[in-house]
Amino acid sequence: MEAEVETQKATFHLGDILSVIHGLVVSPRQMDGVVNMLRFMTEMPICFSYEMGPALAVCKTLLRDQFPELATPEVAAAVERLRVQLKDERKNEKRRDLVLSWLDEQVSLRGAWHKVQSL
Repeated sequence: MEAEVETQKATFHLGDILSVIHGLVVSPRQMDGVVNMLRFMTEMPICFSYEMGPALAVCKTLLRDQFPELATPEVAAAVERLRVQLKDERKNEKRRDLVLSWLDEQVSLRGAWHKVQSL
C-alpha cells in the first residue's frame, strides 16, 4: 500500500499565478506576491534573485498543471498584448496603471483568489 502524500494549499491572487505562468509581473503586490507564492510552493527561503530561477521553472510547470485554464493560448495572447502596451509606455506610474487595469479585467473573467498547491 502506498503512503498518501498530503500537500498543503494556500490562497494566492490571480496576478501572482499569472506572473509565474507567463513571466510578466502582474501581481498586485509585484515581486513580493510572486516571491511569497514561490516560498510557499517550494518551502524554500528564497531571498535572492538568483534563487528564483529554479523555483520559477518548477512552479511554472506545477501551476500550469493546477490551472490549465490560465495557461491557454487566449490568456497568453492577452499577456502578450499587455507586454506590448508596456513597452510603448515609458512612465512607471502609467505602466502600473496599465497592469492594474489589465489585471482587473482578468479578475472579472477568472476570479481573484485561487487555492495553490505546494510541491
